[in-house]
Amino acid sequence: MSDTDPTSTDIDRNVPTDHSPDTDSAGGSFTSRPTLKPAGIALGITALLVLAIVGLLVANPTLFGTPELTEVVLWVVLLVGGFVSVRLLLKMYVLSRMRYVVSNDGVLREYALLYRYRRREMPFQKIRGVEVSRDPIETLLGYGTVSVLSGGTNQSLGFIKFEHVPDPERVSDAIVRYRTEESESPEK
Repeated sequence: MSDTDPTSTDIDRNVPTDHSPDTDSAGGSFTSRPTLKPAGIALGITALLVLAIVGLLVANPTLFGTPELTEVVLWVVLLVGGFVSVRLLLKMYVLSRMRYVVSNDGVLREYALLYRYRRREMPFQKIRGVEVSRDPIETLLGYGTVSVLSGGTNQSLGFIKFEHVPDPERVSDAIVRYRTEESESPEK
């Protein structure tokens, strides 16, 4: 991939260009990255909740009877809030390193995390169906999950999920379009 091409992505160097679906005209593929909206919103809510509870505990030092017990509760709230925040930041980092690709050959989900690299491909010949799912919050925020199914129903039997995908219907349509083009092309 070219360093000068603004639409290219390089998962090893973590150079995300856009979190929305993109068609790469040079390679004939459709690339998408997960959105960070859900984890970012959860991180914001966690920070606000922790700040509100800490403010309440500092303003009322005898809320739990003694100032010492209130201080213990304050530290517990700070530790739990810190743990949840770190977990959400790690989730955001993992999502930023993930990439979903629909190409002429099939679908691909890959990510690189520190020294770990995972890649899962499914050729179009194995795909039996494409499923889009969204809950009400996902619909409101404009993202969802696209599941690419083969003969099985769990991950060991050929199941790829594109989670937190912006505009999942567009990704599903790309899979169907590329799959149709592949099945209509003459055998090599």
